[in-house]
Amino acid sequence: MDKKDRQYVIESSLKALITFIPGIGGAIGSILSDALADRKEERLNIFLQDLKSEIDNNREAVNKTFVSKTDFLDVFDATANKIANERSAEKRNAYKNILLNGILSPSYTYDDLENQMRTLSVLNEDHILLLKFFNSPQAFSEKSKSLKTGTFLQFFKQILPHWENDYLKDILNDLEVNRLINNISNNLQTMIMNVSADHFTDTLTSKGKTFVSFILR
Repeated sequence: MDKKDRQYVIESSLKALITFIPGIGGAIGSILSDALADRKEERLNIFLQDLKSEIDNNREAVNKTFVSKTDFLDVFDATANKIANERSAEKRNAYKNILLNGILSPSYTYDDLENQMRTLSVLNEDHILLLKFFNSPQAFSEKSKSLKTGTFLQFFKQILPHWENDYLKDILNDLEVNRLINNISNNLQTMIMNVSADHFTDTLTSKGKTFVSFILR
């Protein structure tokens, strides 16, 4: 793709967004031009198309003050670069959702978005998978709806059969260290009568609930 074609892709993908950013739309185009290396181009194009679609569907919710300030460029730049360099589609989508929450919320600050991105940067797809479970244990899978076991470990082994015990403990510990979930890794093998999905409904901390609300839409 030559420079002219690349600029056309950028401008057409950002048309809806730039409508709400008077005066700085060109600066965003410049950021993206620098980031669009060939191997990263597809990731960024998907991000831009998804962003455009979400904004088109939620025009009335766009926080025009938030997107019209120059600080928004820093957040947009950081998001675009993280997405361009991120292998995981799950994490790329999560970064996009963090940015969208800022654009479509009346109250979030640039610091709020940067804090959520900083948390996301140290997690992987499996951390996000467990956060999805803790966010809605009953809805996680068909098996989790009716499953009953004698310990937390047995429960996790049923819904995540390919995970080794030590790996599960590592993932849980990472989430605990980042204060996203309450401590359960020390109680994995404690005998409890009829462990079910309901035992995990209050596992997310306040910080964890906020983080999940940012990365999932």
